[in-house]
Amino acid sequence: MLKKYCKVSIFTFAAIALTGLMIAQQCTASDDAYTVFVQANQVYKSTNYSKAILLYNKANSLGFSPGGLYYNLGNAYYRSGKLGEAIAAYLKARQLLPRDSDVIENLNIARAETIDNVVPEESPAALRQFLFLYYKFSLDELLWGTAILIAILFISLSFYAFLPFSPIKRIINITAVILIIIGIAAGTKFYNISSHSTAVVVSKEAIVRAGPGDSYAEIFVIHNGTEVKILEKEKSSAKIRVDKKKGWINIDDIDII
Repeated sequence: MLKKYCKVSIFTFAAIALTGLMIAQQCTASDDAYTVFVQANQVYKSTNYSKAILLYNKANSLGFSPGGLYYNLGNAYYRSGKLGEAIAAYLKARQLLPRDSDVIENLNIARAETIDNVVPEESPAALRQFLFLYYKFSLDELLWGTAILIAILFISLSFYAFLPFSPIKRIINITAVILIIIGIAAGTKFYNISSHSTAVVVSKEAIVRAGPGDSYAEIFVIHNGTEVKILEKEKSSAKIRVDKKKGWINIDDIDII
């Protein structure tokens, strides 16, 4: 029996290490990147939005990408009249700060100014409430929660291996159930974010064609700030769906989230 729990503990420890590595990769950023971010904030306060945009993007390229950076970047784009880029930045900020009212408010303000006035696809309110872990918590928060629960499970299993008491077993069972629920939410969110299935039009207008490439017939035109779903990608083109219509668009015309 002891060997059984030792094996479980080893696998649990490995899971902790893997989850910790995933979190560390997301949190790693150089001091230079943070310094650039601080400079960007100072430049933004001086209303030099074009320079602030350059600095925010530089900090991002150096590995510093918290929700606050994307929110400030979105504000800088918005004040510079770049609606599509602003919406894209707000969407990235919302992934990291899903409960931030300022991010949600500014995103809705920017969306209201789009020419096409396409309402983005959203899950029903009842479903969002039922799956609140997925919709209300960021991937980082879910990963931290998973790591903490794995640690609790690891410690509980270690104790139970030597002290097989009923209360410890109850803690193990409860922790395991919660871990499965949060783990599924984290895995689903990670898959959806990494699939990059959403994009925003950042050119003034974009031609949607019947196939990948300029040789195909034009179907319709969409404008700056319109959000689309990516169905397929090929080299320089992407198949999209927008307002129940489908077609191919030049990747240079969109910012993929």
